[in-house]
Amino acid sequence: MAQIGVLQLSPSVFEKMANLRIIRFYYNLFSDQQESKLMLLNQDLKSLPDELRYLHWEYCPLKSLPSNFCPENLVELKLTYCNMEQLWNGNQNLVNLKVVDLKHCQNLIRISNLSQAINVEKLTIGECRSLADLPCLHHLTSLSSLDIRECPITKFPEIPTSIRSLGLRKTQIEEVPSLIGCLNKLEYLDMSGSNIQNLPSSIVKLDTLDCIDLSGCMNITKFPNVSENIIQLDLDGTQVEELPSSISRLKSLCTLNMRDCKSLKSISKLPPCLRWLDAKGCTSLKNVSRMDQYECASHESKTWQCIIFSDCFDLDQDAIDNIVASTMFRSQCIAKQLAEELTEEVYDPDGYKGQVVCCFPGSEISGSFEYQSTNSSVIANLGPDRCGRFFGFVLCMVVDLKRSHKLCLDVDCEYQLKTKSGDYHNFKINWQWPMYDDESTPLEFSKRVLILFDSEMLMEEKHYEEALFKFSIRDEYKKIPLDDIKVEKCGAHVFYVDGKRSNDYMIESGGNFSSDEEGMEPGLEGIESSSGAHLPIIPDEEKSCDPDMIQPNSPVDPNSLSLKSDANSLHFGGSITEDGNNMNDNDGLIIEKGSGHNVSENFSSPDDGDEHKHKKLKLSDFF
Repeated sequence: MAQIGVLQLSPSVFEKMANLRIIRFYYNLFSDQQESKLMLLNQDLKSLPDELRYLHWEYCPLKSLPSNFCPENLVELKLTYCNMEQLWNGNQNLVNLKVVDLKHCQNLIRISNLSQAINVEKLTIGECRSLADLPCLHHLTSLSSLDIRECPITKFPEIPTSIRSLGLRKTQIEEVPSLIGCLNKLEYLDMSGSNIQNLPSSIVKLDTLDCIDLSGCMNITKFPNVSENIIQLDLDGTQVEELPSSISRLKSLCTLNMRDCKSLKSISKLPPCLRWLDAKGCTSLKNVSRMDQYECASHESKTWQCIIFSDCFDLDQDAIDNIVASTMFRSQCIAKQLAEELTEEVYDPDGYKGQVVCCFPGSEISGSFEYQSTNSSVIANLGPDRCGRFFGFVLCMVVDLKRSHKLCLDVDCEYQLKTKSGDYHNFKINWQWPMYDDESTPLEFSKRVLILFDSEMLMEEKHYEEALFKFSIRDEYKKIPLDDIKVEKCGAHVFYVDGKRSNDYMIESGGNFSSDEEGMEPGLEGIESSSGAHLPIIPDEEKSCDPDMIQPNSPVDPNSLSLKSDANSLHFGGSITEDGNNMNDNDGLIIEKGSGHNVSENFSSPDDGDEHKHKKLKLSDFF
């Protein structure tokens, strides 16, 4: 239809098409077309074929369907962006009807009798702004999806227990009845932008409910009491004041959106499977508890995890320390899971990589990052190599955004590994900055701390002794560097994974590499970094990690630990292609390590022709 001009249709255009079964008048999804190109003379249509199975007519000019039309054979009815006021008068035999789509029918004032549409499965009447009431839908026992978003409906609809998806966004509904607890098949509930106050306690009975969207519900003041099977919860813009400690029982919760919750003051224990937390703009947030348990799910090394506290300017130092510790903890849990997958040889060399990105306001890098620099490059020293051991990095940077308000940013990291023999291996990694900062951010709060991890940086030891990292920011779409965004500081934390599997897990956080196996029980090997503590991990069948299990003789605070895997000997095949670009502009780089002593390093690059193959840990299959 987008390729033709206006057509004049006779009111009797379908009279001689008795066997016509499909009518489809629609427009390209990206077309600018806002009105029908099909013009009916006298705005009338005398008939439609009774054999019709599929009627799809966008911008239909009719106010109702022809009175002599018998829709008994109709299976799908899609009349979007139409002038319809009602479909028909009286009862109709609709026994074969399964899909009704009337969205954007601005003149629709009533839904015709659907009492005989016993097999209808999907009813979409969203954005019908003249529709203020719905008939009882209890009898539609096959109905699985109802969407009445942005309709001025004030009463919660009477619906059957077969419903699985319920869209009530921006309706005028103020109260959700306790009978919602009877919808034992409900999986998705969207009440965003509505006037409801709080959900009834009966909603906790809905074990099948995995996604609730209450974003923009300004009257919501309490965190909803939901089933522990919930997977995604959207509370953006609500008046919730705290996340209770009971949230930790939500063992399936992966996504929690709390953006612009201006009354939120405290976040208690987070659930062990949480992968996405967006608390951007929670300007009253002061307290954030440390993540004390993390459940490593299957294929954990292939997830993109985000912890966002941008524009949370009231965070206290304990909250920031807990955010840093939790991010490093979950990053090394992913490394642990990757090691297990590689041990079992179920990885996919071309699989999707796992990443962690954390962002919060600040201008300082935590002491947990033992190598630090006051510019965009940093050098890290690597420990002596051992057979079957692998190493990885958690990185940190401070960025000043006061001269930029880009919507989408990418963080690039070029890193170079130097061997004892003087060879250099070059690599590149990239992260998408998941949340942007807009022009409303005060200039005095323009600096952000980013913590970054990527599973592709988990490497097999190749007699490396030094690593150089160089950071830059670029526009995600234009793919060009941004000079107006400055990387002021950066840091690196190095951790190691042994390639030996045992029934128990042990975290070793010690700088004494020559004696890191001494004092460990036989068969207990795991993770080490640049400190000096041992941390036992619960057995493999539990599939979780707990940083609180520090032995009494440990001299290190749990927050500074690096978690490592219990992986057995890891076998992998293939290699990666290394970037041949040199990084010559880092001579005389001043770095800080540990206590803050400045060390002058001269890090020269190899010749362009020098290329080395280097095995690298890859990911397991994505699906």
